[in-house]
Amino acid sequence: MTTPRPGFLRWRSWGSGERRALLLHGSASSAATWNRVGAGLAEAGWRVKAPDLPSHGASPRANAALTPDRAAEWVAAELSDRPFDVVIGHGFGAAVAIALLERRADKLLVLEEPPGPASVDWVAEAASIRSGVAAARRDPRALFEEVRGTQPAWSDEDCRQAVADLARCAAEDVSEGLRAGPAWPTLRPDTVDRAVLVMAAPDAPGVNRLADATVLRGEDRAFVRELADSFVEVPAGHCLHRDRPDEWLRAVLDFAG
Repeated sequence: MTTPRPGFLRWRSWGSGERRALLLHGSASSAATWNRVGAGLAEAGWRVKAPDLPSHGASPRANAALTPDRAAEWVAAELSDRPFDVVIGHGFGAAVAIALLERRADKLLVLEEPPGPASVDWVAEAASIRSGVAAARRDPRALFEEVRGTQPAWSDEDCRQAVADLARCAAEDVSEGLRAGPAWPTLRPDTVDRAVLVMAAPDAPGVNRLADATVLRGEDRAFVRELADSFVEVPAGHCLHRDRPDEWLRAVLDFAG
């Protein structure tokens, strides 16, 4: 297992404002997933930082199951003690953001599609990552066309980046971390000591593809809705910041004040 140390992760940044935001991407993605909303936050006066998490993008491999707690160790090792005004995480990154609560004193928390322990078929998702990585490496053009067809709201660049991110992620590290999904950090009454916004796609019956469906369902959803200070449902798929970037930005900026 690779030991985290400062300077290991690859970072992207947008803007130079006084208020600071940390963005944490989901499984098999990278910091580039935030390009549109990162630029939008910068235009609104924020300074934004986003890492390629371990085993993703240009960052080093963890060489072990990438759980949110392990990823949070890497992120925390690279940050100063100065709190961020808001920490935002999507999917896996939402669980990383929750894991950071025990390590840092950041001010606000935004969870985009935080996965519920009982809402995901974790074994199937682990297998999906492995097959997706293989497809992205074998025939990226064909996978681009598939993503282009299933994600009409995304730009061509979003689609190309999603395929490139799949090809670059460490399939074994990421998939083994997904298999540990039922034990990932979640919101709990004893750990939430700051204001939390949760954004989620609708819990639509019969929708099961991860790209199209929420990962926060049933009792998991009701529990999180009760704990969150604000719960915003966005009529989109799992990747809200790519599906509806303007609505995403409006919800975050309204919440942050």
